[in-house]
Amino acid sequence: MSIINSKIPPRTIIYEDQTYPGSTGITIDRQWTVPVGSPDGKYLIRVEYWSFEAGNEANAEVTFYVCSETGNVCAEKWEDTDNDCELSGGDTALPGWWICIETPLGDTYCKQTDGTGEVCWSDLPLGDYTVYENLLPGWIAIYPVSYEFTLTGDPIVPYIFLNKYQETDAEKKSWGAIKSIDK
Repeated sequence: MSIINSKIPPRTIIYEDQTYPGSTGITIDRQWTVPVGSPDGKYLIRVEYWSFEAGNEANAEVTFYVCSETGNVCAEKWEDTDNDCELSGGDTALPGWWICIETPLGDTYCKQTDGTGEVCWSDLPLGDYTVYENLLPGWIAIYPVSYEFTLTGDPIVPYIFLNKYQETDAEKKSWGAIKSIDK
């Protein structure tokens, strides 16, 4: 059994969706509707809970954007495996790499790339953004490490980060060297 409001009013934020354990299987959405006439922007709500069963209370603060118009941003992380300095069929997607985005309101959000080397943010307010990668030691950027752009709500064009691994001097010196163990 599930209690879900299938007709959510416009500009309603679902800040928690919880399915309770046990035989009930009830799912409850906790939501807040932005009051009519409120401007677009960044909002913060504080939620307080009281548990009769556990005899304690908890609270949380949830920050979110309210926007009349939104857009999506995606980025892809690749290794220049074939060393041709361009994204091509011989290159390998890199999962688990951190890509970050800075919003027009000064917030920074970072996510790891998925199994296909991609990361996306959706329902972002329109405006000026920067998306950037965090280069790890030993990696060299082939494409820019950051992009500045204006999000307009147009179709998504992914921002590409292409890198190649460069051996350090220590790795070059020890590569293929014979090692001995003194007893």
